[in-house]
Amino acid sequence: MRYNINGITDCICTWIEKNSVVPELLSFTLAFGVSSERNYETPSLLVGIASKSEIEDWKKEDDFIEYIWNQAEYTYYEIEEGCINDNYYFEEEMPREYFILMLSKDKNEIISHIYKKIGFKIPIYIHDLDNHDIHSIISDNFDESEIQRFKEKGLL
Repeated sequence: MRYNINGITDCICTWIEKNSVVPELLSFTLAFGVSSERNYETPSLLVGIASKSEIEDWKKEDDFIEYIWNQAEYTYYEIEEGCINDNYYFEEEMPREYFILMLSKDKNEIISHIYKKIGFKIPIYIHDLDNHDIHSIISDNFDESEIQRFKEKGLL
């Protein structure tokens, strides 16, 4: 197993600085294989950034929540894929929940590392690509005070 948080966050920070993007949300999406029969798999990690400007544009739409909380809608959907994969690699297969829990456990460290490098405290959500339930994604990733901040910012 190879999982390097600092390497992953360095990839993200370098990409943000290089592309002069003002991030509003960061998504770690785990993409598992197509076989739903298997209980153990090794997912790909897709990292997406929703920029402040694209979120402002989406807020003008009736169904803006569907855009904000769906990484596939982000202009920056799979950033630094090669760099991310160099720092996130598993030879063994584990249950899906293992990967979600592992990244969730390290979420605050990732946020802190990014903040120290580029000065942005970016909310991060982690989810399985097969989970399309926005409300469960939000409740699984954020506490009530964070959810309230999202509501105040018009993100919910």
